[in-house]
Amino acid sequence: APGTYVVGMDTSGSTHHQIHKFLAEICAIHDDLRPERMVFIQCDTQVDETRIVDVDKDQELTTEILNVGGGGGTLFQPVFDWVHEHDVDPEGMVFFTDLCPCDDYPAEPAYPVLWVSTDPDQVAPWGQTTYLLQ
Repeated sequence: APGTYVVGMDTSGSTHHQIHKFLAEICAIHDDLRPERMVFIQCDTQVDETRIVDVDKDQELTTEILNVGGGGGTLFQPVFDWVHEHDVDPEGMVFFTDLCPCDDYPAEPAYPVLWVSTDPDQVAPWGQTTYLLQ
């Protein structure tokens, strides 16, 4: 079974109409892959520490548990910083976003990152970009 995965989610104002799609996909990833551990991190310009969800493969994951907040701008760096500062060593990260950060992209980490974008015109400068379209 897969080890630890991090799921980052951009909760900035521009993604709010897509949130239900993001959450459905995140729950499907958990159900299909059943990683040993999945850490769900919400971020607009900062990580929402009160809404970190850390589940193991036997726990159910529902959209209610994920309880989204946010609004405001978009920064990706805080999610990568949080992972580093909490000594999480993921096999990979999936990041749901419209790929419109207010600032530069972080440096590419040692683990693979899959960007799941709602904007077909954007592509991340590293990692893999895939699209979740309307």
